[in-house]
Amino acid sequence: MLPLDELQLWQKLDSAYGDAETLPELILTLTKTEDSDVADEIVWEIIYHQGSVYQSTLATVPYLVKIAQETTNVDLKMNLVLSLGTLLTGFDSTTDISVFFQDNSEAHNSNNNEGSTDKKTQQQITTAFMQAIVDFKALVNDTFTMATALDDVSKIYFLVSYLVSMGQHQAAALFNVCSDSDEFIVACPNCEQETYLWNEEDGLKVYKTDPVCTNIDYSTDIELSNSDSNSNLVWLENAIDRIEIETLKPLMPYFKGSIICPHCQQSILVFHGLLNAYGSSYPPCPHEPKW
Repeated sequence: MLPLDELQLWQKLDSAYGDAETLPELILTLTKTEDSDVADEIVWEIIYHQGSVYQSTLATVPYLVKIAQETTNVDLKMNLVLSLGTLLTGFDSTTDISVFFQDNSEAHNSNNNEGSTDKKTQQQITTAFMQAIVDFKALVNDTFTMATALDDVSKIYFLVSYLVSMGQHQAAALFNVCSDSDEFIVACPNCEQETYLWNEEDGLKVYKTDPVCTNIDYSTDIELSNSDSNSNLVWLENAIDRIEIETLKPLMPYFKGSIICPHCQQSILVFHGLLNAYGSSYPPCPHEPKW
């Protein structure tokens, strides 16, 4: 991991507010105090501000995983597991970490930082980050029994963390966006038009246009299925049952079902359409997008 006592290295990394000079002290403070507010400041204000990720994100995640592994403070442990799950949703096996260091010198000079990181430091950061992803999987497995005590929304975020740990990043992106389970969007793989699923008293209903933006609209039903022959969602159903997410359990037959796209009249497997809508938007976005 990038040494916390080598401040000059952190000064060369970008963050939400310029360089990452403040992060070593904050990480040390979090280690000593186990204060969840400090964890939130690190994640949501500095290394994952408004969904953007930075070089400092890569350098900090290994420390957060290590703290979560070692702490006996249940609140902090779960806080970090849920936060890291959201943050890591965009990092799958295809993610090119080197993109975060491209045009490094020019970007840092524009931010008045202390120059660019060298190749050795970049490799050090990358290696520790990739190991942290492996360690995160073990961390999630170790906290499963704790997750059942969470409220249902927090359980859904734990589901996100679990899916990330299992390499199901597209599904993680879906539930990260739809954590309230009230509304979903299906993107037809045939015509790419969006269809809306609303969670109403009698189940998920299909709308051609967003009911919020349309005064008059009518709904149709999803063709339900309790079989996994088409959608093969046993892995998801088992996870939801194990975490005891009561708000998602009744939705599984709908996720396994199919609809007729109201735009092109072709049949769509619901879960495939959900992944098509949400899964394609999950790659991490560096603060100055290069992809």
